[in-house]
Amino acid sequence: MGTLSLPTCAAAIARTFFSYTIGLETLAKSKALDRSCPCGLPFPLASCCAPIIAGLTIAKTAEQLMRSRYSAYVLKNEAYLLESWHSSTRPEHLSFDDNQRWLGLKIVATDKGSEEDDEGTVQFVARYKLAGRGYRLEEKSRFTRDNLRWVYLDGLIK
Repeated sequence: MGTLSLPTCAAAIARTFFSYTIGLETLAKSKALDRSCPCGLPFPLASCCAPIIAGLTIAKTAEQLMRSRYSAYVLKNEAYLLESWHSSTRPEHLSFDDNQRWLGLKIVATDKGSEEDDEGTVQFVARYKLAGRGYRLEEKSRFTRDNLRWVYLDGLIK
């Protein structure tokens, strides 16, 4: 019997843990982990944003956190979104519209937010449909480190 590579093992572990964190509704769509990650990077969800959302690893950069948060919005994962939100600006809860469908994320610019920084910004455009009509959310998000973890602080919507 052959051995599994580290990325394969991480993806398998992420698949297991992630399934517990996203709720029964998404569990029914178990093939979602094999599909392309909603964040727009060319990797399966299981080896891209899922390990971050599941808490198996942390985002190394502000952009990586932004991408994982976008994926969490697509998956309607309120727990992760709230956990990755700075306590000083975090709402008590989030609500999701079942008629809203996220279509894609484009990172426009980043400023700081690297592994060496403590603050950073990510400017992005997220496209979605609501009741058959297309929309664009343009935001410049601010991120900061909290106990060595990147968290979303706030954003300026354009």
